[in-house]
Formats: sequence, structure tokens, C-alpha cells
Amino acid sequence: MAPGPTTAKTHLTLLGAFLGVGSLLISKAARADPAPGPAHYDVKFEAGHLELEPETGRLLLSQGFAVRVARYRLVGDSVSLENSSGGVLVDGKGRLAFCACPSPPLTLGFTAATVAPPGDLLMRNAVLRVGPVPVFWTPYLWLRSPERFGILPPELAYRAEEGLLVSTGFHAPLATAEGDAQNSFDLRAGPYLRGGGVGKLRLATQNTSTYLEADYQQRWAYSADVRGVQEIQSDALAWDADWRGGARARQSAVRLLDAATRFDHARAQVSTVGPLGGVGFGPVLVEARGEAVSTLLAGAATTFWMQKDVAPFARFQTLGELTEFQGARESSLAFAHSGTSLEADGHVEGLGVHAEVAHDLSYFGESGAGLLVNQPGVALRLLVPSVRSWENTADPIVHFVEPNLLVAASHSIRAGSVGAGAFQQFEQPVGLDGSTFVAATGLRNALGRWGARRSAELSLASGWVSARGKPTLAHLGRAQIDMGAVTGSSSLALSSQSTTMLGSVAVGGAGQPRLFVRLASNYGNSPELAGNLEVWNKAEQSALGWLQSRGDSLGGELNLPFSRAMAVSVGSDWDAREARMLAMTSTAAYRHPCGCLALTGGAGARSGRHGLDAWVNVDLFP
Repeated sequence: MAPGPTTAKTHLTLLGAFLGVGSLLISKAARADPAPGPAHYDVKFEAGHLELEPETGRLLLSQGFAVRVARYRLVGDSVSLENSSGGVLVDGKGRLAFCACPSPPLTLGFTAATVAPPGDLLMRNAVLRVGPVPVFWTPYLWLRSPERFGILPPELAYRAEEGLLVSTGFHAPLATAEGDAQNSFDLRAGPYLRGGGVGKLRLATQNTSTYLEADYQQRWAYSADVRGVQEIQSDALAWDADWRGGARARQSAVRLLDAATRFDHARAQVSTVGPLGGVGFGPVLVEARGEAVSTLLAGAATTFWMQKDVAPFARFQTLGELTEFQGARESSLAFAHSGTSLEADGHVEGLGVHAEVAHDLSYFGESGAGLLVNQPGVALRLLVPSVRSWENTADPIVHFVEPNLLVAASHSIRAGSVGAGAFQQFEQPVGLDGSTFVAATGLRNALGRWGARRSAELSLASGWVSARGKPTLAHLGRAQIDMGAVTGSSSLALSSQSTTMLGSVAVGGAGQPRLFVRLASNYGNSPELAGNLEVWNKAEQSALGWLQSRGDSLGGELNLPFSRAMAVSVGSDWDAREARMLAMTSTAAYRHPCGCLALTGGAGARSGRHGLDAWVNVDLFP
């Protein structure tokens, strides 16, 4: 018979006593409300000799015992087990291991312990041992389940300019209405031994990720990485923030990317989506990262988009954005953009035809000045695709060749003027007014087994780009390779005035030595050529993006797995033109073969910070 609605009972089950194996089962009664059935929590044990005391209900385990509960394993010579309302009472000396291996690297000795659902373990006279060597003692130690409120383990880090940091905090699970306890809230704080301190907040749910950090040592530095989406009936609320502010914003950043990012941003938007498109509205914040004088701009952004197939071979799409900012020093900044296109595809006796009519309208405004850019354009591409297969298998080697001819034209009309700040804030290229004409021939060549994802692709195009009657011979290239042990991609734009190249390659398979190399290069930085190539880049869907300054950077990372348990990684980034190191990092990771311990240590340095930063992380439940 099940327990009553307001009572709770515990049950003791002894299985296979003569074999020295058994289990304790703790059951919590169901309440009167329609909740799920009883929650069970198993404590399994084995021993050379078992004895049951009928008067007390205690189990005596001797001649060597092992008690397994959730993620813990308790071993020793002799101990007694007793079921109680608070859990299973373990009376006697023993050792706690976090895995089932015979010689665990870390153990905790105890003189008594209490095992409580859903995964807590309270020990008396706990002694931490590294191998056989005791290194720490405490009269009580409470190991909490991730599903329960608990204290976070201490964290130690040495930061080159701030000194030694010691921090701890607490962990709180956030159960949902469906009983999902994967959501969690962590708060960690601690002091620098030289003065000041750090506070960190981390919130993780199924649809959101929130990380906030405040760092103070004579001056403030704070950062936020917040993103998420939440459905609101038929609408959706989305937010995204990448922010690093304060007087020490760049100086205290250990990662090169955090120090090199030019602008901070935060955005939230409520959007409504219909059968043809959608519209969104929300606030936006933008600030130049690490500036001595605040450049904060606050405003609102409205976006819209629409897409529709107007025929079996044609589609219409449009998208746009309107953003207006107001600064604290009476500065204002506005940006409006709309892009509309009508695309059509057809085939005539093996000849493919792609035609596009597009219109872009952009407005930049800064402190009373404004610039309107009106840019209609057309593009026609002729394709002669050819496919050949050499094998009659489920995944044959396929060779794809596509010669093509591109003719594109665009006419840009500029009215007004504005400073470069507006373009930089929105990371837009500064095109020139007048007509641009592109005539180019290209070849796309791809070979591989596409089912097995083993392929290589090379696309090359050469042609004349003419603006204001000044033709320039230019070349575009794109390469991709995926051969399992070798993967990479690169993009190239080349002319007599400018060269832009981006590339990355990785050599080595999983569990093997692996080398990553990345390169970014920009010579010339001709605004005129950039405006001319913009039309061609759109037609080629190039991944070059917009590099705003001249220079070359070279980065690499080497991962060396010495065994299944040990791996080392070394990486560096360089200013290749000046032969100057930008950043360097090295890490070492160890994972015990039983999976009961993971150690990660590293050190790094970067341009703009003096000295070396170092850290060590210990994970008992990797």
C-alpha cells in the first residue's frame, strides 16, 4: 500500500545477502497533488561479509566493502549502513573516490558520512589525499548535487598586472515547470591580493546565456556577453550584447579578441513574423571600446524583411534597417538602409542563366550632416555546368566544372557628405559615386565524394572593373578543401592597386597532432578599388568582408595529444608586416583514464599587457 498523502516512509531492501551484494532504496511518498510518482535513489554496496542487526535495522559490512551512490564510490575495511529519514548513514572509516578505478588520483577520507538524495554527501573529518599524501583536512565537508544549492570550488588565477586572484561563490539550480534542472545560476566573487577584486555572474537556461563580470583595481573594467531568445505568443523577443567597458576595458582583457574589438554593442528586439516576412523593433547601444572619453550612443532600431516567390523561376526579397542614436554630448548618428532585389534563374539547352535587378538605398547621418547613397544595379551571369561521375557506387567521385561569364553594372548617386565616423560605427565600405561596370569570366571546379564529405573546390575569376571610365584589371579567387585530415578555405581579391586575402587551414585528424594556421592581409586599401570591387564581391558572394586598415596578421595553433589522457596546445598571433608578436597562449590538459579528474593549466601574454597571465582549473566531474 502506498504511503498516505502527508507521510513519508523509507524502505530497506536486502538482495543477495549470502552473496555479499545488496542495495538500499530510499523512496519519497507522492503528495496528494498530481505530481509524478515516488522519487527513487539507489545506494548499491558489496562486501566480503554482510550482517543484519534485526533490532536496529543496521547493515554491517566487513572484510572489505564498496558502496556506490550516484557519482561517488566509498571503499574501506568495515562500516555500518543505516536507513534514516535524511538518507543513508555510513558509520565507520572509509575513503571516497570519484571513479571506479582501483588507484584514483584523488580521494577523500572520512570517519562517518551521510548519503542523501538526490546526490549529496556529508562527510565528517574529511581528508583530501593526492595519491597517498594528505594535503587538506576539514571537520565537515558537504558535497552537493548539481541539482541542489551549493558552494562553488575555489578558483586561483595569476594575472600579470593585477596579481593573484582567489575567488569562490555559490551555485543554484533553477528548475522549470517541467522539472528540468539543467538551468543554473552561478555567482562567484573574490579579491586580488594587491587590492580590488572580481565578481562574476553566469546564468544558463535552455534559450539564454548570460555572463556578467565586474573587475576593480584602482579603476573599473566590466564586461557582458548576453544573448537569448524568448517566444511571446506569436512574437519573439531576442537580445544580444557584447560589451567591455570601463577605464581598464582593454588593459585588463587577457584575450586578444577582447582588446582588439573596436565597438561594444547591445541590442534587443521584438519581432513579428508573418507568411511573407517580418518586422522588428528594439533599443540599441553602441560605444567605442576602451576610449578615455565616453562615446556612448543610445537609440532604437527598426528592421523589416520580406521574401516571396513570384514565379517558379523568380523570387523577390527586400530587407531594411533604420537606426538612430543620440549621444550624451549632443552628438547624433543615424543609419538607414534598404536592399531590394528580383532574381530569376533559367536553363536553355544546357546553358544556365541567372539575372538580378537590385536597388540599395543608404543614409548616413552624423551631427547634423547627412549622406544619401542611391545605388541601383543589374547583373547577368551565364553558366555552362558539367558533371561527371567515374564510379557506379552509392557515393561516387564526382567532378563538377562550371565556366561562367558575368556582366554587372551599378550606378551610385551620392548626395551630401558626412565624416568617416558614421561609416566606421556601422562598418560600411565608403563607396564612390558614379557608374561601375564589371565584365569577368570565371571557372568553378569541384571534385570529391560529397556523401563522405571529402572534396576540394577552386573558383577563379578575372575581369575588368571600370569606375568613372577608369578600367582596372582585377582577380577574385576562392578555395575550399575538406579531406578529413586537411581542411581549409581562403578568399583573394587582387589588382594593381590593392590585395586582400583571408585564409585558414587545419592539418591533422581527431586524436592526432593538429595544426591551425590563419592569415589576413590587406595591401593598398584603395577606397576607390574597394567601392568598385563591392559590386563584384556581391555577385561572387565573397567571404572577404571589409578590412578597414592596411596590414598583415598571421596566427597559428598547434595541438599535440601525447596520449588519450594528456594534450598540449601552443598558439600565437603576429603582425607579419612588422614581425611583432600580438599574442601567445599555451595550455596543457590532463584527463584521468577513469574520467574522475581533469586538470587544465595555461599561460598567455598579449600586446598591451605587461607580463604573463596563468591559470589552473580542476574538474572532479568532467
